Formats: sequence, C-alpha cells, structure tokens
Amino acid sequence: RSAFATDGGVGARPLGALPVFNKTKVKWKGWGRKITLVLAVRRADQEGYPRLPGLMGTLSRYLAAEMVHRQLVVAPDADADALRAHPALARAPWPLEIVPDSSLLSRSVDHLEGLLPASERASAGGRGASYRAQMLLKLAVARRVTTAFYLVLDADVLCTRKTGLRDIIVGGRGIYQAEELGTNTRHRREWWDAADALLDAKGCVTSQPQQRVIGVTPALLSTEVSLSLIRRLNGTAG
Repeated sequence: RSAFATDGGVGARPLGALPVFNKTKVKWKGWGRKITLVLAVRRADQEGYPRLPGLMGTLSRYLAAEMVHRQLVVAPDADADALRAHPALARAPWPLEIVPDSSLLSRSVDHLEGLLPASERASAGGRGASYRAQMLLKLAVARRVTTAFYLVLDADVLCTRKTGLRDIIVGGRGIYQAEELGTNTRHRREWWDAADALLDAKGCVTSQPQQRVIGVTPALLSTEVSLSLIRRLNGTAG
C-alpha cells in the first residue's frame, strides 16, 4: 500500500496500487544514502497552500528524518519571505532552503502565459501558466539536488505511515506511483502525445495503451534522469 495520499478535502485517499520500479538503476556512490525533498508551492494556490501544515506535520511524524538530506521549497520570488517565516516549515526536522522560481527558470510565468493557446490561459478558465511552470520547476530543481533521488511533493500530499529509505528505494531503484496509460490515469492522453513528439520518442510509451506510466505527486525522481531530460529539452526546444 502506498505511504502517501492526497488530501481531497474530505479525507486522504491512497495514491496508486503497488509501486513499479524505474527502469534506470542509479548507483549511490558519491551521492550519500539520503534523498532530497522538493516542495513546489505558491501562496496564490487557494486549495493547496492552506494544506501545507498537514503535509509538513505528517512528514515530520512518519518520514524517517535520517533519510532526508534537505528539503528544497520552490516558490515564486514574491512568496519567499512569507515561506521562510511559515511556522510549518520552520519546524521541519531537517535542513530546509527556499528556492525562488527565478533561480531555476529563465522566463517568467507571465511570459509563459503568453505562449499558451488562448483556451488554456487562466483568463479563459484554463489551467494557465502557473501549473505548467510548476512542472518545469520540478525538473529544473534537479540542478540544485545533490542526492541520487528527490521526492517531489505538493502541499496537498499527506504521509500516512512510517516510511524509511528501504520503502521507496529497492535495489538502487526508486519506486513510483503507477498509472495505466490507456485507462487508469489522471493525465490527458494528449500530454503524452505532445511529449512524445517533442522528445522524438517514436511512440515508445504512447504506442502501448497498457503501458504503466508515472503518476502524479508524490513522485520519486532520479536526479540523473531529470538532468538528462533537461539536456534533451534544451537540445530540442532551445
């Protein structure tokens, strides 16, 4: 059973079924046997931000502190001071650093908003650029991570049972919440199609409807794989 859940407002619901292993095995040599926690948060998120104390409280209670190298809190520049003073973050039992968006992305959210199709802009009722910027930030933060794996979190995630390093990394491989591309997924199929086209992946995922794919947060990411993806994106998209 998953050790994490999302708080849907009514109660916590488990995420995913049995974990599936990443195909890439990352050696621990030189990285230390710890992980980095990454929280992407913004005060403008009226649903997620108020749940920050729940996330931090359950992490402090159930996550083995000795497995955490540090926690990086990625947030808009304007939110940095408020987050440094946030009581829930101040009580974290491990080192914590606020990472402003501008230190990771070369373009502002407003610039990204202008690149969106009109129907996807926040002003038209779409998800807007803030959501997409968070996806980019969760990859870009790999450049600040000094452990082999980092666990990406959102403010509405809860840790529901005692969790140690051996629960999430087995045989040098990180586990992830599995979804089935064709039926059991919270992702839009066109997102996978667009990613396939951008990366010239030649249908390695999209051609297999029963393929198991990574789900939503919490997500344990390989730092090496994320850095490789950044290099690939820089090479294809500029």
